[in-house]
Amino acid sequence: MTLSVLLSSTREALKRSGAIHPDVEAELVLAHVLGVKRARLYLEPGREIGPGDQARVAEILEGRARHYPLQYLLGEIEFMGLPLTVRDGIFIPRPETEILVETLIKLGRPRAKPLAILDVCTGSGAIAISLAKYLETSAVLATDISLAAIKLARENAVLNHVEARIGFAVGDGLGPIARGGAGRAGRPFDMVVSNPPYIATSEIGGLQAEVRDFEPRAALDGGEDGLRFIAGVVGDIPSILEEGGIVAFEIGASQAEAAGALFADAGLAVTEIVRDLAGRDRVIIGKRRPGAGA
Repeated sequence: MTLSVLLSSTREALKRSGAIHPDVEAELVLAHVLGVKRARLYLEPGREIGPGDQARVAEILEGRARHYPLQYLLGEIEFMGLPLTVRDGIFIPRPETEILVETLIKLGRPRAKPLAILDVCTGSGAIAISLAKYLETSAVLATDISLAAIKLARENAVLNHVEARIGFAVGDGLGPIARGGAGRAGRPFDMVVSNPPYIATSEIGGLQAEVRDFEPRAALDGGEDGLRFIAGVVGDIPSILEEGGIVAFEIGASQAEAAGALFADAGLAVTEIVRDLAGRDRVIIGKRRPGAGA
């Protein structure tokens, strides 16, 4: 079978499986199996594909027909231009979260001193690793309730050569951080960031099957209003955040007002609501007010 024929048949199989972006997925599958960049798939349309590679493509397509996440099947993604390993049972980073990271990089680069950053609910480590990579003098502490997630995040830090500047801790919320505690440099954090579970419990059933049935519910379910996690930690953030320090959460499209009220009650001033490419509220940014958390 030639490459062009295999690409076409893979695309059609993904359409039948209900893939939202079958063209992109087909390219990702073949590029992964053949070990090439996606652009090269169109440079050698007549290349003969051996039975072993055809069998591997068929295996992936079988998984997709069961709505198994493509990222789990491939075992890898790219986030902020960086390679990340992904694994069953650990939340898959989304492209939308790059908006959160890009905003923090923009805010962090003008600051003269090395930054102490806390990433809560790190999952595969996407946020922590990206900030360590692009804020070159930063020191990051990444936490997660899942030991398996922390192990994977540590592997990804090594993969991206930033393991020397990221510490890891297992615990729920701010549990790994003592009240009034400090960052790795022995002082309060300059940034606290999180992509927490923020989907309302009542909305979980309406998610795509590949998300609802295969990704960890604990990383999705944000309680009745989707803000359970933020409500549970925001009050303690000023006690671990430098005065004027930045706090940033990814949020749902309808949560900015309620999240802003939680910030205000905690002594955090909302400075920006960042929207995604579809125009939906995606990130809430705040700063610690003078005297808050004292």
